[in-house]
Amino acid sequence: MRCIRITLTGLTASALLLGCGESTTPSQTPRPPVDGPRTTAAVGFTSTTVARGNAGIFDVFSQADGYNARLRSTSNSDVLVSNVVVVPGGTSGWHSHPGPVVIIVKTGTLTFYHTDFHGGCTTRLYQAGGVYFEKGGEIGTLKNEGSVEGTLTVTFFLPAGAAARIDQPAIVGANCPP
Repeated sequence: MRCIRITLTGLTASALLLGCGESTTPSQTPRPPVDGPRTTAAVGFTSTTVARGNAGIFDVFSQADGYNARLRSTSNSDVLVSNVVVVPGGTSGWHSHPGPVVIIVKTGTLTFYHTDFHGGCTTRLYQAGGVYFEKGGEIGTLKNEGSVEGTLTVTFFLPAGAAARIDQPAIVGANCPP
């Protein structure tokens, strides 16, 4: 019985040494470049966090003077507020957010291109003085195609601890910018 234990231990140690030696030796076989979706970088786009806090699970229903509004999350949530500047010709790059976003445009006019889920894109104009909403998971890119700097204040509702932005591969199709 003792011989079997020693033999198994010796075989296990030999296998580990061989396995480790093999895994730490660089491969001599050239590898082809990865051909797959590539994310796009933001250019001329600056986002500065103003504040972030944890709101937990919440359900706020307000009725005041005939005005009714409701904010609700059934998951542990963070709320993040950012100021964003997009220079003329600037872009956010293709991305999504893990939760809903509320956008207030302070200056400029920006174009939001987003997937239409049929192989192309649709657009929305975000104009100064307007408030716009994006759904979590919606893939898009924001572009400043005008001649005036675009400034926004953006409020993100996020899963606790999550990043506000998820880089996405560029959408290629009808009405989609490069």
